[in-house]
Amino acid sequence: MTRGPAPTGSQVLAMAACSAVLLALAAYLVRFSINMPYLDEWLDTLPLAARLQEGSLSVEDLWRSHNGHRIVFPRLILLGVAHLTRWNVRYVVSLNFLLSVGTLWVVGAVALKTRREGHGGWAAFIVASSLLLFSFGHWRNWLNAFQVALFMSVFFATLGISLLSAPVLTLGRMVGAGVCGLLATGSFGNGPIYWLVGLALLVVRRAEPKKQFSWLIVSALVIAAYVHALGTRVDGVGSRHPATYLTQLMIYLGRPVCTFNDSGAQLLGAIGSCAFLAMIGATLWRRQERAPMALFALGMGLYSLLSGAMTVWIRPGVSPQQYTIAVPLWIANAAMLIAGDALAIAAWARVGVRLFCLAALPVLLNSYRDGYLYSSRQHAFLLSTRDYLVAHRAQIPTGSIVVTPELRSFFSVDAGGAIRTTDPDGYVRSKLQLAHAIDASFLDPSAD
Repeated sequence: MTRGPAPTGSQVLAMAACSAVLLALAAYLVRFSINMPYLDEWLDTLPLAARLQEGSLSVEDLWRSHNGHRIVFPRLILLGVAHLTRWNVRYVVSLNFLLSVGTLWVVGAVALKTRREGHGGWAAFIVASSLLLFSFGHWRNWLNAFQVALFMSVFFATLGISLLSAPVLTLGRMVGAGVCGLLATGSFGNGPIYWLVGLALLVVRRAEPKKQFSWLIVSALVIAAYVHALGTRVDGVGSRHPATYLTQLMIYLGRPVCTFNDSGAQLLGAIGSCAFLAMIGATLWRRQERAPMALFALGMGLYSLLSGAMTVWIRPGVSPQQYTIAVPLWIANAAMLIAGDALAIAAWARVGVRLFCLAALPVLLNSYRDGYLYSSRQHAFLLSTRDYLVAHRAQIPTGSIVVTPELRSFFSVDAGGAIRTTDPDGYVRSKLQLAHAIDASFLDPSAD
């Protein structure tokens, strides 16, 4: 069996840098994660955990839409952890980390194949992917257990795309990609996009007609079941203000690199999406689209572009948490760079994109810094809220706990909050009583 070339010193250094990024994220999560449920966990997980404890949880409860998403598998994980750990959300935060490591592992496996084929740049590609996947700029997702839905969606989509872009498309890989599609679809609202991307990959690689037809039939059934009685309203600006729609889409796509500045994200999103379309267009024009790295890049880029287009079309304002789904677009651009020689992409184009990546690196690192600062503030806020609840936990069962302005802000029932209720204090007390009823561990100072 032939082996690829031995890694050079620069490649060893790059792998060490990748490991350092991974360890930095682990240290970040240890520092800032806290056993304190937040936002959607109170809205969705807590009522279902109470039903699970009562024995009244149904399949309909798991299938029910949450803000236009069917999150069956994340709910199963969240409820299982809540049942086994007295709702200690730090365990799910750890799973978020593992899912991202798994995504990097899949990306690394694809990169390793390019190394065996003699293409350079594979180590730098892994480092770039790790910087994007592990960015502190996505602090809202890292520190929120409920966002396991996003990490599951990205992981299973990446794994499925890697299977569909393999050099030999066996029946086992097709079935595996289908299973990944089911898991991705049952994890987040962009799940149906995966099936369209998969069909595009099968058509581009000229798979056997029966494989394409089988995928089409399964896709139609899954998407039809998903959207049936979904109840999602289309409140976006796409049909009314095309220019605003395009601006929001570019911001969405640029957020993985420039997380905290709309103008910078818009510029980077435009450059990144145009670079992807240009490189994929050149690859298709030269009939090199069946190369595994080109297929992988095509799938990853389409996954982000179509997900962003759908999200911005449906929603009037894109949630900051969803920007994680735009990361595969930037991984796709990096993938096209390392396969540029084999795909006959013009040298001047590759040099231009590399210069752009170097210019964007400080912006990405600045997102790390800003994400760290925001995380510090969030950690202090959650810690002070939990300390207050622990200090007054005896008053929770009787409903006599004083609801402070900080508690109203925490439960998002204050003046600018997302929850609209005529009795904000009663809402807060009812949620706390339900948490006490399931013996939530965050109310026990000895449990964390």
